Amino acid sequence: MTIESTQPNNVVPIKRRPGRPKGSGKNNKQSTELPGIEGPGVGRVIIASVDKLIARYVTARDERMAKTKKEVEAKQNLIAELRDNVKKIGALPDGTIVYRHDDLVCTLKHGKDELKVKTEEDDSGDE
Repeated sequence: MTIESTQPNNVVPIKRRPGRPKGSGKNNKQSTELPGIEGPGVGRVIIASVDKLIARYVTARDERMAKTKKEVEAKQNLIAELRDNVKKIGALPDGTIVYRHDDLVCTLKHGKDELKVKTEEDDSGDE
């Protein structure tokens, strides 16, 4: 078996022992931080103002995620109730259910969970 190479003739390719995965040589150790050396790219940088803003962001994100779960549950309950009462509410020829409450218009497209609730003056719907 011959190996063609783009390397000059005096360079011999390194052969690995059979059964050893590529990159498992003794020079492929994980680099660790050196003790006592600090600075950009070497040690962990600590900025108190950034740490405080990260904590504030994580709190706000977690609150939003909890509210999103509640919103999804409320949306599913509303969709189920609209479908259960379609005979009382009525539906358009394409099967879309439209229900009005005060100045809100609730629209549920037939065959989908596409629900829009918006004010009558508002053209952008909240899903």
